[in-house]
Amino acid sequence: GQRHQDSDRKRHRRGVGTRKAKEFQPASRLTDADVRGDKRSTERLLDHPLLLVVNQRLGNGHRWILPQTVHTVGETMRQTAERALAEVCGSGLEVRFLGNAPAGCYKYRYPAEFRKDGIVGAKVFFFKAQLQGGSLLADSLKKLDRASDFEWLTQTELESRMLPKYCQSVKSFLMSTEKMDCQHLLDKIESSVKRRSQHITPELDTKTKATEAVKV
Repeated sequence: GQRHQDSDRKRHRRGVGTRKAKEFQPASRLTDADVRGDKRSTERLLDHPLLLVVNQRLGNGHRWILPQTVHTVGETMRQTAERALAEVCGSGLEVRFLGNAPAGCYKYRYPAEFRKDGIVGAKVFFFKAQLQGGSLLADSLKKLDRASDFEWLTQTELESRMLPKYCQSVKSFLMSTEKMDCQHLLDKIESSVKRRSQHITPELDTKTKATEAVKV
């Protein structure tokens, strides 16, 4: 009698779980920011990593770039990067800088009228940082008078704002998640799980064996 009761309870639990699974409706990835086309919001394109880009004043004009400032003697490069974010965007963003070494570099030449004392150009070093919290508002940005606007952009959207060579330098240190074939990756994982469950070791073809031999 006890065995039948336990079996009935298990079937009941499975039935409840099945009903809940069928009733579950995943939340839409389309947010209000997507509907409005609001590129100042981090709540847009939830399945894409976003990068903070500012329309910063450089010389007599403005350029869409990553927040930057001039290095001061005595500072580490990371300290300069931290100061750049604070000077351009204020203290409203809570971020975590990743590492003490730059992730990338962009070199450019000054216009002829700005070259002096043998200095013909400059290097901009990029640091990676992750947003942990806080927010950035357009009014707060403008009060600092270093940039006129900002946007949170995907990698493909950078091309519409940045100069080509600068954009290429930025993209060179970003993980290209937008070109990743997610379905192919999922298929490989599923195939690997099936082989392991059946205790099957996949055979390598001649080309693969040769490649592995070279790696060793």
